Amino acid sequence: DLYMSSYEKWDEVARTSARRIIRAAKDLDIPLEFNFGSVRKGKQIIGNEYRFSYPYKKFWELAKKSGVKIILGIDAHAPSDFSNSNNDLGFKMVKELGLEFIQNIDLD
Repeated sequence: DLYMSSYEKWDEVARTSARRIIRAAKDLDIPLEFNFGSVRKGKQIIGNEYRFSYPYKKFWELAKKSGVKIILGIDAHAPSDFSNSNNDLGFKMVKELGLEFIQNIDLD
């Protein structure tokens, strides 16, 4: 959903892009990352919405419906990123969306 950080509206182009990304991940059995990096920076105005740059809620609603595997990412660039209180907002979003994420990746 990183493309939504610079794409300003959830239109048919955005939905088609989301479906293609989700379908490719599912076909290749590659999990999608729900990344908290932008959550630490806070919300901003993008287009007509006041939102996080990413994760983008409507993208993740489609991902949930598809059954694609999901992993969580902190996108830490410093040790303090792990304890940033805004990470709680990311976990809250995961819970509100009802996302189930995988704990382990089998590399075999």
